[in-house]
Amino acid sequence: MGIFIEKNNESSTIIKRTCNIFLFIPYKKHVQTLKIKNKNKTKKFLNFQFKNDITFNKSDIKILFNKNDNSKSAKKILSQDNKLIALFTALAPNNPKKWVTYFDNGTYYIPYNFDITIKNYEKNLVIKCMNIIEQHTCIKFRQRTIESNYLDIQSKIEQGCFSYVGMRGGKQIIQLGSKESSTCFLKRIVTHELLHSVGLYHEHMRKDRDDYVIIHKENIKEGTEVQFQKIIGSGVSTYNTPYDYLSIMHYGKNFFAKNDKLVTIEPKDKRFLNMIGKRETPSFYDWEKVCKMYQCEICNNNSYKISNKFVYFLNYSILTLIKISLF
Repeated sequence: MGIFIEKNNESSTIIKRTCNIFLFIPYKKHVQTLKIKNKNKTKKFLNFQFKNDITFNKSDIKILFNKNDNSKSAKKILSQDNKLIALFTALAPNNPKKWVTYFDNGTYYIPYNFDITIKNYEKNLVIKCMNIIEQHTCIKFRQRTIESNYLDIQSKIEQGCFSYVGMRGGKQIIQLGSKESSTCFLKRIVTHELLHSVGLYHEHMRKDRDDYVIIHKENIKEGTEVQFQKIIGSGVSTYNTPYDYLSIMHYGKNFFAKNDKLVTIEPKDKRFLNMIGKRETPSFYDWEKVCKMYQCEICNNNSYKISNKFVYFLNYSILTLIKISLF
């Protein structure tokens, strides 16, 4: 059985239907396997990688929260360390953190610099991930010359993998640190961090997430609760995209759990339980959010014009989305 989702622009609703006329064939190269023999090490490895995945400071609270928010959620964020996990799905259209300073002929440029801690083979992987983003959006990365706002890509040991969301101004660090038993230099992790810098937050923190996932607070490691916080603010937007279990920005089922056997994020659609957090490349909706955020004329190598109806086939075997137009 397959599932397709019909998007109706007039009502902006998502209608799910089942069908049995399509055959999905597994294709192994689309499924990433972490090459770590010890299962316990794998869990620790993932938690290390995303320990401080997104960095923001107190000035961001005015954007992430409603202006006069005095809620417990807001106060909890303010009391935490400034290196935190993301809260939303994407920067809103009017958010000043977008990279709009360097623009030419429909393309937004993000200058970058490689720190001396980055090895040549690591540079090659980062550039490949940049190319993936460039091929699907109107964002281009270019080596910094004299630009005052730029990404500084570093790999300092024991620092973990993290990035600011959007443009901070000045020298902006993307940290791809490592430990003896782990590395940030996997395709999906580097792409994930680059997309944070472009403007994407985490899928599982969006305002409608309770309709799609269950957050098991009792299983969350003490001190990391804020990473599962759902917050509604004027500085972010879902761009009317459906909740995407297969987003590269979605966390896995037991990230930040008290132990390896506990689940912290449980999809209400159980078929996605072992799929969330394992995406190697961005999904269709990841690209759609970036394209809408920057009003790209070209997206996914096509003119970005959504016709009245599309059908999105979810291929559970290869974790990819295939877009087919209805005629």
